[in-house]
Amino acid sequence: MPTGVCPILRIFLKQMAAPRSKSRKRRRSSMAVGTTVTTKDSHRARLLSNAERCGLKLRSDVQGDGKCYFRALADQLARIGLLESVKTTSHEALRAEICDYMQYNAIPEMEHHVSAEYISNMRQNHEWAGEPEIVATMKKYGVNMKVVTSAAGSTTNGFYMHHFQEKNATETLYLGHIHENHYVSLGR
Repeated sequence: MPTGVCPILRIFLKQMAAPRSKSRKRRRSSMAVGTTVTTKDSHRARLLSNAERCGLKLRSDVQGDGKCYFRALADQLARIGLLESVKTTSHEALRAEICDYMQYNAIPEMEHHVSAEYISNMRQNHEWAGEPEIVATMKKYGVNMKVVTSAAGSTTNGFYMHHFQEKNATETLYLGHIHENHYVSLGR
């Protein structure tokens, strides 16, 4: 677990690390007529509102194809000058770098999540990223990460803004997490 993690963040990190169900549509279709369903658009609107409350705005809305974390990460790394350009570094290359980092570097706070099988699965192009990849990104690049979610929360500001902190980091990456299954790049 990254240093200085609050109890609410610990719960979020456990939820992010848990396997995600891609069967939400099936559950929605079985709901009774007249039931209110939160739509993708409303989650997106809530994320944008939450980001605005943090002084952030949408920087890059990336394709939602299981590669969104790495596409948003490329945009953020280019923003702070750690990548020459998003066009010259592919999301596949970033995925491979993060997976290599997890494979060859001990991350004590992630050892219960990251196994050889996990890394092998994460190397697949459509595998969703979560907490282990966020922590590996911070450690590999020496950056902090702030993730604003579209989830309505129980915090005093009504939503979650997660602060992942790496020792001695001078740069911060900003991501948005829509409905806990899609990342976008945020900026000031």
